[in-house]
Amino acid sequence: KGEIYKGHYEGLYCYGCENYITEKDLVDGKCSMHDKEPEWIKEEAYFFKMSKYTKKIIKFLEKKNSVLPEGRRKEMFNRVKEEGLKDLCVSRSNLNWGVKVPFDEKHRIYVWIDALSNYVTALGYPSDKKFKKFWPADCHLIGKDINWFHSVIWPAILIASDIEPPKTVFVHGFVNIKGSKMSKSTGLVVDPIELVEKYGLDSVRYFFARNIPFGYDGDFSYESLIERYNGELADKLGNLVSRVVGLAEKYLKSKIKKKKSDEKLFKNLKLDLIKKQMENYEINKALTTIFEFIDFCNNYIQEKKPWELTKTNMEEFENIIYNSLDAIRIIALLLHAFIPNASDRILTQLNLKTEKTIDNCKPGLLKETKLNKKEILFAKIEDGK
Repeated sequence: KGEIYKGHYEGLYCYGCENYITEKDLVDGKCSMHDKEPEWIKEEAYFFKMSKYTKKIIKFLEKKNSVLPEGRRKEMFNRVKEEGLKDLCVSRSNLNWGVKVPFDEKHRIYVWIDALSNYVTALGYPSDKKFKKFWPADCHLIGKDINWFHSVIWPAILIASDIEPPKTVFVHGFVNIKGSKMSKSTGLVVDPIELVEKYGLDSVRYFFARNIPFGYDGDFSYESLIERYNGELADKLGNLVSRVVGLAEKYLKSKIKKKKSDEKLFKNLKLDLIKKQMENYEINKALTTIFEFIDFCNNYIQEKKPWELTKTNMEEFENIIYNSLDAIRIIALLLHAFIPNASDRILTQLNLKTEKTIDNCKPGLLKETKLNKKEILFAKIEDGK
């Protein structure tokens, strides 16, 4: 299509970023991302005529939800609007590694061009069924340090190739420790594998989804993780499941009959709000709403005191247990995206196999069942780190 031409490039190059940078990207003469001084290099290179796509990229960035959070979209939009786009260097002639340019093998394809193209070539672009099924992506998730590459360069390449850009590029933040950026040199680092081995995958997933608003920087500490685990997963969710399943085991021999839904209980289930929060990528808010319902369910059991009815009104006891188990079923489905292992274990205790969809979260769908044996979902953590 004539979008590539040969020329020469001269400028500052950061090997950490694998990118040419400018003076304004430096802090005390060093790359702001990698804290290293860039090198000044000059080389023969091929260029992509990205400058001709300035107006189209501005139009792309003008669209609501093209890049989220909104602040990240404005950041890219303002930069392109003020500076315009320059032609992009897409090859390196001073490297002996990388993918060779097919028509000029002394050049290597710029690593970001190679990497970005994988998003579509992995799907079998241009003719594979997978490409037609999954592209354009509904949500392309990337880190804030590579926003420019994915929200500007990548859409420009796609538009030039007559391929539709992702519907939304979502930019997530960084995890800090005690307010500081993670760094091996300072010892401020957490090994995620060790974290999962010690506390479990569900616990780690839950902590980050609950504590850090999606798209923003957040802070990690062992104390905060343990507090969330004990206070919410063990004391609230785990206690609710254990208590209700235990009562059913003791007084109903785990046999559950279908009963009428308790409207007063389920009016506190805000399914529409949870759906809206998830669609808006407000993941931590969705979890807050789910746990508000869990709190209400715990209060429901405490106020109804079903254990006091076992000798006077078994019909009402069965109603309370049925509705509590139906609520637990819904909670397990809603939490599957966050803590899938625990969700599956809850559904196993209820002896249920069901599709984990929002449509199945409607009250009253729990049918007659025989529960499996009660098990502890989240054992309390007594020692921290």
